[in-house]
Amino acid sequence: MSKFTSLFKNQLFKVSSYNSIGIMIRVVVGLVNSKLIAIYAGPAGMGLLGNLRNLLLLTESIGTLGFQNGIIKYLSEYQNNEKQLAKVLSSILFTLLGVILIVTGITLLFSNQIAGYVFGDSDAYQGVVIFMGLAMPWYILSAVLLAVINGFHQFRKVITVTIIGNVISLILSLILIVKYATVGAMISVVLAPAMLFWITLYFVGRLLEWRNYISLQFYDFSVIRQLAPYSLMFAVSAVLSPIVYLGIRNHLIDTLGANQAGYWEAMTRISTYTLMFVSTLAGIYYYPKMATFRTVRGTNVIIKSYYKWIIVGFGVVLFLVYILRSQIVHVLFTQDFVPVTELFAFQLIGDFCKAGSMILGYQFLAKKMTKQFVVTELISLSVMLLSSYLLINLHGVKGVVMAHAITYSVYWSILIFIFRKVLFYEQSNTPSV
Repeated sequence: MSKFTSLFKNQLFKVSSYNSIGIMIRVVVGLVNSKLIAIYAGPAGMGLLGNLRNLLLLTESIGTLGFQNGIIKYLSEYQNNEKQLAKVLSSILFTLLGVILIVTGITLLFSNQIAGYVFGDSDAYQGVVIFMGLAMPWYILSAVLLAVINGFHQFRKVITVTIIGNVISLILSLILIVKYATVGAMISVVLAPAMLFWITLYFVGRLLEWRNYISLQFYDFSVIRQLAPYSLMFAVSAVLSPIVYLGIRNHLIDTLGANQAGYWEAMTRISTYTLMFVSTLAGIYYYPKMATFRTVRGTNVIIKSYYKWIIVGFGVVLFLVYILRSQIVHVLFTQDFVPVTELFAFQLIGDFCKAGSMILGYQFLAKKMTKQFVVTELISLSVMLLSSYLLINLHGVKGVVMAHAITYSVYWSILIFIFRKVLFYEQSNTPSV
């Protein structure tokens, strides 16, 4: 009985259990969203939404300067040091306010050109880009505040905010997609994270008294210099990645048609649902833990825990997803999306490798290994781009998921080599995580 009592008191178990509730809600919301988009927008609309999501990620990455992971790391370290905490929070907030104003202005000024490149039709979708520009300050600040909550190790609050965001997304989708089809879906994708700003602000306000920590007198540019490596790492990953995927999707549309791009976006959505549990748990539990560990031994414990409990279970889930692929496509989409069933095998192989590499990728951030991170990300994105273009020409839309599997198997292999000493570190008396 003592083992079961210990299990239920374990922090990882508690976070995982609560996270599972959040994931279930997010999956339900995703199911409804996907079904609505499939019915009212079709494969072509699904592909355009994929481009919009990439654009949102790109603008958020630029607007936050990639500070989120740095925020989590430094707040984890300084949460009991009020002087340093004030410096970090004030320096980040005032810097980002200036950047947000610049990015918002550029988005509004060049909305016509952006709509033309991203959606191929500036007249039909310029309004969506303008709306995105107006909502941008709020969803960028929301992302930053969520990182602040995570930095204080408030795992339940992070998951709660995510749950609320998904409920908001569901309500907006039901109203806007049914009434305005593809454009409505786009507006709901932009509006939901912007509305989440007020929720994150409320939770942060309960964690600390803003007046004691936010002031220009606390501004210290050395904090921004310390965060610069995170900006560079995030820029390579979160800025270049959307550009690469936009290029691949536009290549699919140009060579095979909008419907084929929609099939890939549908497969990507399913992939997102399966990866939710792993990615959120890695971000809100494992990364803050790794950011505070200074020894190889401690890091080894965290990584082994991840592989023992998370990756093994994830492999079982992926096997079940593959077996039930026809039923999943039928439930999530419409008859028009049946070709998606042919994409599962390679996509799921890539997802397993992606999940396996995730914990090692966070090691770059936790230990501020900027050079190694940048090099491996550039290799990964190059492999994805080149193999996608080559395999699309040879195998059609299936070539993209083949490229996905190749990319993450190569990436995981490289990370295993880089962190081999940590992975295969021998120890006794393994501590609990």
